[in-house]
Amino acid sequence: ILIDNGYISSIRAAAAGALAANYLANRHLQHVAVIGSGNQAYMQLKSLMQVRPVSTVSVWADSPVQADSYARKMIEDHDLDITIAPSIEQAVQAADLIIAATYSQKPLIRAAWLKPGVHITAIGSTKQPMKRELYLDVLQRADVIVTDSDSQGHAAGEVHYGLKVGAIPPAKVQGNLGQLIAGQIPGRTDPNQITLADLTGLDTQDTVVATLALEKALF
Repeated sequence: ILIDNGYISSIRAAAAGALAANYLANRHLQHVAVIGSGNQAYMQLKSLMQVRPVSTVSVWADSPVQADSYARKMIEDHDLDITIAPSIEQAVQAADLIIAATYSQKPLIRAAWLKPGVHITAIGSTKQPMKRELYLDVLQRADVIVTDSDSQGHAAGEVHYGLKVGAIPPAKVQGNLGQLIAGQIPGRTDPNQITLADLTGLDTQDTVVATLALEKALF
């Protein structure tokens, strides 16, 4: 039992987001948008920078004070060129990659705001069916949709709601992250495709990271 205040799960979720971005996002990311200012928004961006160089970042949060605190923390840690966006639309409209990491129970991001080639990592919906960050038209416009689990993606997250209301057919979901890594599904095949990773978090991933932490502690 690890009394870690959720640190292991935070690392796991951030690593999964970076892994999805590494396989789905275009190679060169000029601009990254972060929607949210909490711990996972922080961890996701830090983890992303392990697999991609990031030039500029825009952040939006419900609270301007929290957005400012987030920006200052990232600048202190990584000397990033980061700005606070006055709206979600302005944050994402020029983004090559969008990290959605909020606790929202209503959609925030619209398809009309997305530029061709953008990758979206939606991490905020977790395993709670009521949580959403994307309007349904984002799912409809996406060329490639990948979940972290087929069964879990049908039970919670953005994909779950899209399937529930009939906005997208099951065939719209290309597969899961494991299949993508194994080369069993193609993922992105064109730089102009819009890709989406709907990640709700897997217990098996927590187990793997916790086991690694235990091994390091014992060593």
